[in-house]
Amino acid sequence: MLLKIEKNSKVIEKNYGTVKDGLKAYERGKGSPKQPEDKDEFKEFKASKPFFSNQKKDDSYRMFLSGSDLQRYHLKWSGKFLSYGNHLAAPRDSKLFEGERLLIARIPVKSIYTFRATYTKENFVHEQSIESITNLKVSPLYLIGVLNSKILSFYAIEKFDFLQRNTFPQMRLTQIKQFPIPNSNDDQQNEIADLVVQIMEEMTKEKVNQDLVDSLNTEIDELVMDLFGLTEEEKQIIRDFEV
Repeated sequence: MLLKIEKNSKVIEKNYGTVKDGLKAYERGKGSPKQPEDKDEFKEFKASKPFFSNQKKDDSYRMFLSGSDLQRYHLKWSGKFLSYGNHLAAPRDSKLFEGERLLIARIPVKSIYTFRATYTKENFVHEQSIESITNLKVSPLYLIGVLNSKILSFYAIEKFDFLQRNTFPQMRLTQIKQFPIPNSNDDQQNEIADLVVQIMEEMTKEKVNQDLVDSLNTEIDELVMDLFGLTEEEKQIIRDFEV
């Protein structure tokens, strides 16, 4: 089934967007001015968490997302700020953190929906626990629907086996770049995007209607499986898939 999924799709990188690592705040001897090179000095420096704050102290401070702030179809910002600039070990290009883009957490959840992906156009910055997908070439809402679908979880778990590792499981940048996005036309993309909008709106409510979210998830799963060209027997394997 993995071969069929790959045959009826194109990988994200170059075809649908550009996948990039987040910034790196700390590293010995990096940044300008340089962070401490001595091991013990650096350990103490990092433990004091310079650059982070719970308030916007000046214009260099930008809203910061950690991996735990990212949920399926929803961002729940903790209120943390990061002073962004050349003093960071690897600040990356600031354009990476601006405009329309997708965010996906590198640490998977042990669930039939293993990925946490969502959309934003807010100027959040984030470290490498979150990957950013920019330069989007199709509807971002369609892409989120596919990334958060059950069949993508099935594919990635079977293909990369990251939930079975003895070490702390996380996806690599190279793996995310290879995620298959099914071939589709505008109408098919819009149908999935409309369902994604409903989920995202529901997720912002104080009391989420989980039955509605579950129903919408199932609708998206069925549509995405159709786009991958699965037979009814193959679809049932995905429906019955458990982690």
